[in-house]
Amino acid sequence: MGIASPPRIGRVYWTAYTQLEGDSSPVDPLRFNMYAERLGNVLLPGITSRVERLRYFGMVCAGLWLTRPTGGVGESRDAARQWRRAFLPFEAAWAFTNLVAVNGEIKDLPPVVEHARLKSEFQGLRGANRVLAYYRRAGDQRQVKPHDYRLLKAQEAQGGLGAYLVALRRYGFVQRDRFDLTALGNDLARAFFGSQSRQARKLLSNTPERRSSLQRLGEELLLSKPSRAEATLVNSVLFDGDDSVARVFRRIPKPLREGGSAKKALTHLARPDGDPIERAAQYAITFEPFRHAALGAFAELGHQLMGRGPSRLTDLDTTELEHRLHETAQAATSLAALPSIPELEPVSSLAHRVTDVKSPKEMLHALVSFHRQEGRRWIDVDGGGRYLLGAHGAFDPPGDQFHGYTLYSAMRVFRDVQQALA
Repeated sequence: MGIASPPRIGRVYWTAYTQLEGDSSPVDPLRFNMYAERLGNVLLPGITSRVERLRYFGMVCAGLWLTRPTGGVGESRDAARQWRRAFLPFEAAWAFTNLVAVNGEIKDLPPVVEHARLKSEFQGLRGANRVLAYYRRAGDQRQVKPHDYRLLKAQEAQGGLGAYLVALRRYGFVQRDRFDLTALGNDLARAFFGSQSRQARKLLSNTPERRSSLQRLGEELLLSKPSRAEATLVNSVLFDGDDSVARVFRRIPKPLREGGSAKKALTHLARPDGDPIERAAQYAITFEPFRHAALGAFAELGHQLMGRGPSRLTDLDTTELEHRLHETAQAATSLAALPSIPELEPVSSLAHRVTDVKSPKEMLHALVSFHRQEGRRWIDVDGGGRYLLGAHGAFDPPGDQFHGYTLYSAMRVFRDVQQALA
């Protein structure tokens, strides 16, 4: 597959997972996050793990409406790039007004939690660390520029527009081949602004604005307080319509939808011999222990190699590594027994290969070969069969949290909708 630079409007590109907040260190050594996203797209087309909050649907539509070219726009790449760049200050200013509205208190701090983390009402706020830094830098200035900072290092891709555009197009808010809003998107933009449509232009101001005005805007446009009108519009196509998400959600019992447990919901849907949705759910449930075990084994190998030169397995303490590989083999057997899912064929092939090998040495070689096949160089192998470190990220074992396969993201939006409609 070739590299498209810059990406073309209207096409979906599968990329490796990248950290938010501009962290450019290597991540996802086996690219399992990317494959999990692909599996999620079978279940819920258009919904990715970055789609988390209802209010972003309206914010992106509102920003596109407010920054639309006055003389119209063609479908050229340059025109699209200019519109995309014009949107970025709007999002940065909106994020800043959110902090002004709550006096910067978007995180729970010790001793309430061990480490500072976003409060539940601000989970999903993109660029949270950078906007918080700008808020602190602005201090108590009575007048401040609303977007005089960089929200994200790669905001075009990682910000609201990049994160939500696929879903907005898939569900009829933005035209599929350009940034123009549909009639439904225009309605959503108006619902987002509410009574603040005129005042909202201050978000694009290149001169300092009164802090009190920005505070009032933030209070009306707060991430955690979508309007009933926004919720009604998104609910009508996402959860009450005839499209993919609605069909999946109708199969999930109400207590599971509202409880937010993606694992329980997928388990309820899963059937190895069912329809495509049920088979995808079964694959997700079965992929999860394999994902966890294989990543754990890879991380343990990396941990053993830290501070060493090229090493054979006999040079390492393989006690924990062999335990991890045993778990990987057990999980691979269950995954290999399932039919593959479109675009998950490399994962199924890896599971078959792990199942077929006879020793921990061969199994580890299969994992590292897959790692290299996926374009990674965290761990390499020299001609003497020795493992050595390359350019790598942290060799952290995977956490216990269930991945979610984009269903958790959709359930988070669903909870926002239900709260706004209550």
